[in-house]
Amino acid sequence: MRLKVSQNLSITCVALAAFLIAGCESSPPKSAEVKEEAVSKSSADIVVAETTTIEQKRWVLGEVANQHYQASCPSNTLYIPPEEISLYTAPINLRNVNAGEAASFDFLKSAELNGLEYVAGYHLTSDDPRFGGISGIETLDNGSLLSITDQGDFLWIGMDEYDHLQPVSAQISAIRDTNGTPYDSKRAADSEGLAVSNGLALVSFEQDHRIEAFDLETCGSNARASRILDLDLDKHGVEKISPNGGMEALALTGDGGLILGIETLIDGASQVSISPQGKMADFKHRLNAGGNKKMTGSDFLAQSDTEGDLYSLHRHYNPVTGTYIRLLQTHVQLDENDEYQLGEPKELLYLKPPGITDNFEGITVRREENGIIRLFIVSDDNFSPKQRSLFLIFNVEPKGY
Repeated sequence: MRLKVSQNLSITCVALAAFLIAGCESSPPKSAEVKEEAVSKSSADIVVAETTTIEQKRWVLGEVANQHYQASCPSNTLYIPPEEISLYTAPINLRNVNAGEAASFDFLKSAELNGLEYVAGYHLTSDDPRFGGISGIETLDNGSLLSITDQGDFLWIGMDEYDHLQPVSAQISAIRDTNGTPYDSKRAADSEGLAVSNGLALVSFEQDHRIEAFDLETCGSNARASRILDLDLDKHGVEKISPNGGMEALALTGDGGLILGIETLIDGASQVSISPQGKMADFKHRLNAGGNKKMTGSDFLAQSDTEGDLYSLHRHYNPVTGTYIRLLQTHVQLDENDEYQLGEPKELLYLKPPGITDNFEGITVRREENGIIRLFIVSDDNFSPKQRSLFLIFNVEPKGY
């Protein structure tokens, strides 16, 4: 069974960058055409996508959204399902969680939770050599997860149907360039950040710093890149960036504003852009996680069209002592000048040696039907035998339910 991006998201206007936007529409023009997702009878079938009216699409950004759908999955493009691969899961537990009552020595407090409840954790492995390097992750409406690897693959992780708390399957496909060809170099394929909006997967890349969109819902593995943004340091207000320290964090606000976080630090703080609809990316915000921790991932949970909470991962690596991870929750609100403002960050999670910690880069959050806010984080093993792909699940503020 193939996993796919859900069709059931509501209509949302998503502002990706100012130069893309002529205006948002709440209802699409009837004369425009888009492709209807082709449904295969089995995972081996390949079906030609048909055309239908745009009324069956969900996400609208004037004519620009239509251009991305069309560019990523041109008419008569074959739908190709992702390839199924093996997935093995080994349960893990956090050690010395809030260890004050267990040990009085601070260095043993290797997992500090503040407003989080640990639900489950797994070490993920596969026989397929392409599995690993998971850098970004996003929840889908059907309970499954979409992720990306920093060697240029989309990776779907199927979750159990009961409560979506255990990975049970995996599928993979190469990320393709604008010509429909898998990227042929690490520099071009270094995908880091991920957000999903109504059938389009938005992916940020470093080294060749850019954002591209992929219509996975319509064309599956055959979706090709449609360019959204080329990072321009002067135009977008980036003070400094290293080739391997680019847009690791990518998310969307409730009204479709674009959130970007750069791994390269300025005076110990991360450079962050939160651009509302109709405005250009502008990295004027700073988010400091302390201890020279670099921003490696983010997601946003909206409370309304004008405010919500930014959840961000920050990492510091010491070659002698290991990897340190801090997870922050920062309130974000649109002010009277139509500019987003950041509140004071709150630490929800701190992981440090000798506990369960690794190179955590992917984060996603969603509100369950029962109101519980569920948060997932995943680590990038860099395809190294010395590291692991760890997948941890938490509930946010469990005492509030």
